[in-house]
Amino acid sequence: MGQLLHSRAASTAGMAGHGQWSLEQPHNMLHNACDFPMSDVPFAAFHPIFWLHHSNVDRLYEAFLKHTRKIGLNPEGQFSKCDQEWFSRPLSPFHHPTQLTGDKPSLFYPTYAFDDTRSLGYEYDFVPDIEPNLPKPLQQGFQPNMAILEDVDPKKFRGRSLNFHFFIVKKDMPFKMPFVDPLEFKEEGEQPGVIYAGMDALFSAKEGFCPNCE
Repeated sequence: MGQLLHSRAASTAGMAGHGQWSLEQPHNMLHNACDFPMSDVPFAAFHPIFWLHHSNVDRLYEAFLKHTRKIGLNPEGQFSKCDQEWFSRPLSPFHHPTQLTGDKPSLFYPTYAFDDTRSLGYEYDFVPDIEPNLPKPLQQGFQPNMAILEDVDPKKFRGRSLNFHFFIVKKDMPFKMPFVDPLEFKEEGEQPGVIYAGMDALFSAKEGFCPNCE
């Protein structure tokens, strides 16, 4: 369901109808898979695995930047465009860890982190290359099909974090949700002809407002 390149950096805003993934997708899925408190935005950081998870997301983003430069793309050109471009504004109250303005630390802008980790004072020893991970039909040259869920409005689920699992079945074919873990669903199992197509995630909170959800 994912694509080799995403057209948005760390934002799910404006994704409807585009069919691309952003870095938020794998980020959200793992939050939900860990259950509460990781699956609830205001409480997620209280779980120790939060920091391990976000360190890995940072590593994945560095791999994305490396890959886009390797194939000749400008990573900043892939960022989400919106009215409030916070990544180009000072990130108060933080200051740059190594740069000075006169005798005071310089203001810190999120764009510094988007360009290169060295601007934050650290660098990865090794970041693996991104290789296409295509299912067998695509490896064999079959054209992919894309399904758009037109009647699913994520805002109606506000207040709940959910993982959505997608199955492909023939029209009018009887289907029941498997009681096993969907990720372990086998096509040759109890429902022949049913294909597990993948999953997506909605990472939300029990209360409060999320500007990125609009």
